[in-house]
Amino acid sequence: MQSEKRILMRRMLSMLGNSLLETAACYPYLLLYMIYAMGAAAGWLLPLICLFHALGTFIGSCQADGKKALLPTALLMAASLLPLPVLGIRAAILAAVVLFLAILRGLVVGRKEMWRAVQLNLPLAGLAACLIVYAAASRVQELEPYRPLLYFMGLFTLFTFLLRWNGDRVRYASNAQETDRQLLRRILSRNRWMTWLVLAMIALLSIWNGLGEGLAYIKHWLTGLLKGLGGSEHPEVPEQLAENQPEPMKPPLPPATHSPKWVHILSQALLFLMIALVAAALLFLLYRLVQKWLPEKFRDWIARLAQRLRLMREIRSVSLDEGNYVDEVEKLERVRKRPGRLRKRRKAELSLTDASDPRSAYGSLIHRAVKRGYRFRSSFTPSENGAALTADREYTGLEANDVKRIISRYNEVRYGVDDKPEGKPSSKGGRV
Repeated sequence: MQSEKRILMRRMLSMLGNSLLETAACYPYLLLYMIYAMGAAAGWLLPLICLFHALGTFIGSCQADGKKALLPTALLMAASLLPLPVLGIRAAILAAVVLFLAILRGLVVGRKEMWRAVQLNLPLAGLAACLIVYAAASRVQELEPYRPLLYFMGLFTLFTFLLRWNGDRVRYASNAQETDRQLLRRILSRNRWMTWLVLAMIALLSIWNGLGEGLAYIKHWLTGLLKGLGGSEHPEVPEQLAENQPEPMKPPLPPATHSPKWVHILSQALLFLMIALVAAALLFLLYRLVQKWLPEKFRDWIARLAQRLRLMREIRSVSLDEGNYVDEVEKLERVRKRPGRLRKRRKAELSLTDASDPRSAYGSLIHRAVKRGYRFRSSFTPSENGAALTADREYTGLEANDVKRIISRYNEVRYGVDDKPEGKPSSKGGRV
């Protein structure tokens, strides 16, 4: 039961958000319609259009699920005649037509489930119309009082469009990556918070200079809304008669005074502090997003790269004194190929034990051992190699005394001593 209620609540909130977006996008057209067609700019007509659009969307969604909703549809159509007793005949009929169109649009959106994803055509057209009407309102006397509301509706349309479009793109990407539902909700929540912070910063910077004018306009709009709901008993005075009547005496206005300097400094400090807080919150959310939900492949690639760099740094930091002893580099001539296997084997054995060149004998011994699986290491001295070779006869096929004799002759020729001590000298290093 609770899950069904949550799903229903989310659907209703999504429908309401779509209705708010489409109503705000249509405000420039509605303003021109009210001023030049109806002849009266009724402030209560805009929220009523949004309400009827949302109700029509909900009824259309029920019809898309296979439910019959003839009675709610008929009642909603009848409710579109509410402006008749409030306005005049002509203005009331035109207002009823607008409400009827809002209901039809809501039914279409609900039946086709267009509220699930943002529609690009209507919000973009509304933003363009809002920009054009706002620019033209500075030269048209009838539209001049509505410039702040046009500006506010333009910002609201832009912000709502960005929020819904951003959420749709995240859902599309998560479906393509087969992300689970819980992770998707977290990503949407973080993404929505980041978008809200950016939009709040833009809104504060936009209305900072015109804050007093905006509050005055909201007061004027609320007053007009209450008067419209209560009905106007007094007929409007024609403009020609109003111009002929003498203006009453007005008290002289007080001289204009500039705000104190400390007020200006305090306002600037608060503005900078707010910008710093918003920037810090954005950076924190971006860090959390990168830390938790960065793609795994990219994170693994970064980890492997860091591991390789760390390994290279460790290899470079190891000095020769701390590592194993590496013998001095000495090139050993390879034994030339001899024809015939038997002759080659006999002469190879003779060259190992009775060769006149101890270096060639040692080199042949090492080459034979490597071919038979001996793991030669450059850090071993000749004596250490001899000890390893005498431990296993399969490497050389010779007796231990023969191997020791070859090693002893090599050490005597190279180092000038009978045997190489096992200690690790501090002389220069190399490879055998």
